[in-house]
Amino acid sequence: MSKPKAYQISWFDEPEEHNYPAAESYLTLLFDVYLMLIFGVIGYAFKKLGYPLAPLVLALVLGDRAEENFRNAIKGSQGDLSIFFSNALVGGLTTLALLLLFWPLIRALLRAVQGRRAS
Repeated sequence: MSKPKAYQISWFDEPEEHNYPAAESYLTLLFDVYLMLIFGVIGYAFKKLGYPLAPLVLALVLGDRAEENFRNAIKGSQGDLSIFFSNALVGGLTTLALLLLFWPLIRALLRAVQGRRAS
C-alpha cells in the first residue's frame, strides 16, 4: 500500500529544503489546505487588530460544554436562577464571572463619571 500523496501549496518557487510558509494536507484533501489558509488569514487579522486569541480559543473549546451544563443546571432547578447563588463558593464565582463579563461597561461608566467630575 502506498503512502497518500500530500497536497502542498507554497508561496515561493524554491527548493523543498527551504522552510518557507506552506500548507499541507495529509489526507490529500485540498479543502484542508484552504481551511488552514483561511484561518491563518483570520488569525493574522486578529493579531493586527489587537484581539487576544486565548479567549477566542477558550470560547471555541469550552463554549459548547459550558452551554450544555448551564442548560442542565437551569433544568435541574426548574428555571430558578438562585441556584447560581446557592452557597458562598458558587455565589462568589458567579459574581466574579458577571463582574468580568460586564467589566468593559463598568469601566466605561466609571471613566464617564470621572470625566464629568474633572470638567
